[in-house]
Amino acid sequence: MLQELTEAYYGNGIKDQNGILRTVRMTRQDMANMVGITTETAIRIMSRFKRDRLVSGTAKRLVILDLPRLKKFASL
Repeated sequence: MLQELTEAYYGNGIKDQNGILRTVRMTRQDMANMVGITTETAIRIMSRFKRDRLVSGTAKRLVILDLPRLKKFASL
């Protein structure tokens, strides 16, 4: 899920003082379908990312706060 997020959001994102902002029309279900997991699992993963200060916002307005760390997790 991390790799897909970084590719989907970073490639078309706008840098601002908080991080990389990406506004998309994507539901939680869309995010889950993108990587083949359940919606509940996607919600738990996104909650963890928020708790770890990797991202903030919602599925429709996501801010990547720490792209290097997000990419590091994606490569594990």
